[in-house]
Amino acid sequence: MTEVTTTTEATTTLPSMANVPAAAADGLVTCLTAFVTEAAKSGGVNEVRVRELIDERIATLPAATSQAVEIHLTTGDKTEVRPLDFRPHYKLQRVLRLIGRGAKNVWLHGPAGCGKTTLAEHVATALGRPFTLLSFSGGTTETHMFGRIMPSKSGDWKVRLAAFVKGYRDGHVILWDETDAADPNMLVSMNAATANGSFVNPIDGRTYTRHPNTIILAAANTVGLGGDRMYVGRNQLDAATLDRFVMNKVAIDYDLDLETDLVLAHLNADDTTALMSWIVNVRASIARYKLRRVASTRLVIEAVKARLDGESLEEIKSCFYEDWTTDEQNKITENAVPFEIPASKLRSATPAPAAKSDPKSEPAPKSAPKAKAEPQPEPKAEEFDECECECPECGHTFDIKTPAGKSGTLDVKCPKCGCESEAAY
Repeated sequence: MTEVTTTTEATTTLPSMANVPAAAADGLVTCLTAFVTEAAKSGGVNEVRVRELIDERIATLPAATSQAVEIHLTTGDKTEVRPLDFRPHYKLQRVLRLIGRGAKNVWLHGPAGCGKTTLAEHVATALGRPFTLLSFSGGTTETHMFGRIMPSKSGDWKVRLAAFVKGYRDGHVILWDETDAADPNMLVSMNAATANGSFVNPIDGRTYTRHPNTIILAAANTVGLGGDRMYVGRNQLDAATLDRFVMNKVAIDYDLDLETDLVLAHLNADDTTALMSWIVNVRASIARYKLRRVASTRLVIEAVKARLDGESLEEIKSCFYEDWTTDEQNKITENAVPFEIPASKLRSATPAPAAKSDPKSEPAPKSAPKAKAEPQPEPKAEEFDECECECPECGHTFDIKTPAGKSGTLDVKCPKCGCESEAAY
């Protein structure tokens, strides 16, 4: 059996113009151009001041971090170490761990735009295997999966195998995208292939054996039990199909850490905080009121593009809410969930002497004594009560902690189905 492990190491590079994002570099150039123009009017350029401006500007840029990731493939007495030159999906290690212990079929479920397809591509790259993508819908038939008989140039009829058969036979990482949108009966025809290690192709009557390296990943927005208010086009799949993925299901959500880094690579800390705070609260409101809306990582990427194109955050919001009803917009609470960029992602800036009088440039240590002088005591166990909460979606009951002697509401997440709801106490 092949064991797969990953080791991740984050490093921070020192400030340099080589690491300055394009947008930030443009801002630096604009700043220096204005300064030089003003200085020229007064008869010269102060080199020391120019250097101070450069240092101040670079110090406000986000930290340039990188992850060194290695994949260790162990087969028998041999171990292969394969470094990755990209930032892996945050669930890659979990999926590789399942594969390492023998999983051949893995179910990936999560909201739209959370990176399920990207994760599948990362699995293939990490394992060094070819990648085959198959997109499912209600119109996908057995012919799409097994192949068809087509006429050749010579006039003879020949079997043209489908991509699934080739990947199954040749050891590919195969992604079934939108699996829960497929016809349940079509998926039942795949049961022999996913469970028995071989299947008889009805197109040519031949038996095809599963390659030892073949991995089937099923990406879906649900767990296969049918559609919900958000994903109404999803089907209730056959229990025998779902059993092929038992103990090998991976829940995926939006990678807030990755999204924050994506924004920081192009915008300054203040703009990043404003944008990400809005998106985080939009998601929280969508979950709380079960709105049929999506605020995915695609929104983050498109919002950054718009911001770099000169649009304000208010203009971005207006564009995003274009097709929302007034009632839906009124349910968005933008400051309910706090968002703060982790300190590890920001460079510690040393204020320039001339900037000490500027309140915005006050050294960070001044705020530190306040925190030490009035430390907030950590909540004690007896200050909280435990109460039982029932998930409105799946009916699962679980315990939550609430402030003792107080009443109110609390946002909770079901540990079984991942549903987010509001619980009263």
